[in-house]
Amino acid sequence: MVALLLLVIGGPAETIAGKYLQHSQEFLELYPPAAIAVPEPLPTNVDALCELIQKTGPQPRLLEALGDALALQKKSSLAYRAYDRAQRLGHPDSAALQRKKDSCEPVSDKTIRDEEREAEVWVRYLQDYERARIRNGEDPRGRELFYERFGRPEESLNDHIRMRQTAFWVAALSTLLSLGLVIGSGRIRKKKAAFPLAIAALCLLGPLLGAPPGPYIWAVTLLTLSAALIAWRGQSPT
Repeated sequence: MVALLLLVIGGPAETIAGKYLQHSQEFLELYPPAAIAVPEPLPTNVDALCELIQKTGPQPRLLEALGDALALQKKSSLAYRAYDRAQRLGHPDSAALQRKKDSCEPVSDKTIRDEEREAEVWVRYLQDYERARIRNGEDPRGRELFYERFGRPEESLNDHIRMRQTAFWVAALSTLLSLGLVIGSGRIRKKKAAFPLAIAALCLLGPLLGAPPGPYIWAVTLLTLSAALIAWRGQSPT
């Protein structure tokens, strides 16, 4: 039962940023969701609030309640995130939320933007995956292949962000080092060596645009090694 819940319920940071199962329109037409009423009074348990937000969508009142629950658990930076998003979604008492934020450990706007961007990318790929499976006559609820590539809802946003940033800088450094070898080689054939380097440079856009970084690391590495080999040998590979 716990394992099943983990497939559906993300952690507080993921829920606040919007990384949970937000289905495509095509999926919802096949599997209409049941109407969910917001209970009164609101739950005070973090997991229950996360589940409710994922079912009903991010509402300022629910996010404020989640922030209060996280603050009681001394999870100050997560509470700050919840209050901040509730404020940006138009909470009617922005001044009260600001006072709550001021009592929390602050989180930079850049970190929050990165987390929300990561969540948006994850949801977009999920919806594309669902549409593709529906077009192919497959059950869109089978998500194991998707999770292998993009991670599960409960997996850390920041881990994915760091992985993509690391992939980008590894690929960029590889390109620069190979470019230096091409320029410094005594057997330069610039036109032939420049072609794989140009493709490698374009590949650097992949991780920046939110694509899984793994294939780009391999592509850039192979392309830059090819360019270096061309410069070193003075001939194109056969």
